[in-house]
Amino acid sequence: MAAMPPSPNKPPNYVTLCNDMVKQNGAGIIIAILHYPPFSSAIVGMWSMAQMLPSSANWVHYFGLLNLTFSDQANFACIADQSGFSGLLSNALRLPSSAWDVSARAKAFCSFANATVHV
Repeated sequence: MAAMPPSPNKPPNYVTLCNDMVKQNGAGIIIAILHYPPFSSAIVGMWSMAQMLPSSANWVHYFGLLNLTFSDQANFACIADQSGFSGLLSNALRLPSSAWDVSARAKAFCSFANATVHV
């Protein structure tokens, strides 16, 4: 089901938007990104929303809502080409590395960010 546009009083659900832009296998592993600009925009939106939370620990928990476990890194070069995206991921990686240990999904986001920045 596609994400509905947000009402004027509610922010968009970036987790749903991000998930709608990828194809996952039965185990929840991302095997393809369907639309690069909206996928990147959803991550940028999540970063903006995360920065409104009171601490970087909360940011990591928020990013842990995403399931960014990829089957391979074939899409990462296309992701990195999205305007300003590598800079955003670099900023996220400035958080202490121990902060990403809160969950498997937070670690997956950190791995995704690190690999994308270094493509």
